[in-house]
Amino acid sequence: MLISADLANRYRQEGRLPSSQEERERWVAETGGHSVGLGYPMGDGKPGLHVVLLVAGRWLWDLSIDQADRRHLGLRVPGPLAIDLEDAEAFKRGKVWQRSTEDGDFVSYRIAAERSEDWRQSNNWRRDGRDAPDRRELVEALLASLAEALRDHLGKEALE
Repeated sequence: MLISADLANRYRQEGRLPSSQEERERWVAETGGHSVGLGYPMGDGKPGLHVVLLVAGRWLWDLSIDQADRRHLGLRVPGPLAIDLEDAEAFKRGKVWQRSTEDGDFVSYRIAAERSEDWRQSNNWRRDGRDAPDRRELVEALLASLAEALRDHLGKEALE
């Protein structure tokens, strides 16, 4: 889930999340804020899908976080993301990972209780290789994000 700074500030001011869909819509209208949830169940009962990777037992890589970008609504989402979970075991047991960004937006990840394998049928994962240039571009951007995250976490001199 991603929440714009305006809406996140309203949640903090109230000390809670909205108690109904109507209240949420009112807060969105009053603040001009916005939120996006990826991977939430669909209206037809099918599980929502948002695939991320857990790399080296510690790093959450989200190659498609840009799906949540709503710049026209004040929610800017850089992508892809590389996140140091610090306690990946707690995350795998269901602990929510959450942070505020430099812009004041709010980002939250959690593992779904019921994991779906439907992503394997998605057209986004081609076996014929036609999307190889797109994947290569994503991986290069992700590696750059990971290097930046490592520099921030370990200090620049540790990577030189």
